Amino acid sequence: MSKYVDFDFVKISDIYPALQRCSQPYSGKKIEETHLDVLDNLARTIPVTSYARSNASRLACGSPDLIVILLEPTDNAEDVPFDEMYRKSPTLQCVDRALRIAFRGLRSLETTVVLDIRPFRSARARATEERSTRRLRDCRAYTATQEMVSMLRPDVVLICQCTASDNHTPLPQAIGDFVKAFSSNTARSGDLRLFEMPSGWKSVVVDSFHPMYSLRTAEEERPLKRYLSEYLFSLTFVIAANALVGTQVTGFGLNNIRRSMRYGPVLRVSECGVELTYRWTDENDVASNELLAQLEELGLLCEVSDESLILKLDTVS
Repeated sequence: MSKYVDFDFVKISDIYPALQRCSQPYSGKKIEETHLDVLDNLARTIPVTSYARSNASRLACGSPDLIVILLEPTDNAEDVPFDEMYRKSPTLQCVDRALRIAFRGLRSLETTVVLDIRPFRSARARATEERSTRRLRDCRAYTATQEMVSMLRPDVVLICQCTASDNHTPLPQAIGDFVKAFSSNTARSGDLRLFEMPSGWKSVVVDSFHPMYSLRTAEEERPLKRYLSEYLFSLTFVIAANALVGTQVTGFGLNNIRRSMRYGPVLRVSECGVELTYRWTDENDVASNELLAQLEELGLLCEVSDESLILKLDTVS
């Protein structure tokens, strides 16, 4: 990535305009459908309703350069047609909204591949099964998702689910490794990492979290956390959109949203006295070039693989 866009804010009201400034007007590639055969084959091996089959296929159809990974994006996919499922699913609406923000309206749920990491394995279906049956069918579902990802060869994978593993039904190591790699948490949201598939194809993985994390935060009890988590979710999509076009989102905004969502605003001393701010980190916390040069001259700095600098604390007596 050779280009950068700066994401930062001072007030909460600054966040949405900052997201818009960092968004990318990119519509993606030609819609891909060949991988849908994998879903059809899976549906022949486990009990699946016709609605579940058609809804999963429609969500999985889209431009192959970006894949959004969820876990059970809706609890009514087995019972209703797509449009009704969408109207009843806050999760899908949240993903759709974040896509439109990140791509300036040029991409949406209709044009993006959205995969359930464990397709056709709703909580309702799994609750009625014996442990051995549940494990077998879960493995088939995870394997199907892995096959589809490998077939699509995405440039970016956006992980919007955190807890796909089930301690009560341990998985074979190969499948467990895939599930672990395609799981995230709120603390890592917005981070990028490289994932190499068994075929050798490499994708950029952007960590996010399930939209229900925000939606289940009671607005009347913790409004700040609710708003900031929704903004953080949208920011992860903006970061993914920039990764697709070879641009990296920089600045203090990501770190400040994550910390403010978790801890709230922070008290900081300024020239005007003590202030309550959402900027946990800003340019005043960055060491000057002069200080870095002095530390390097004293032998207290060393270069590390990510091109950042760290203190050689063990050299200080």
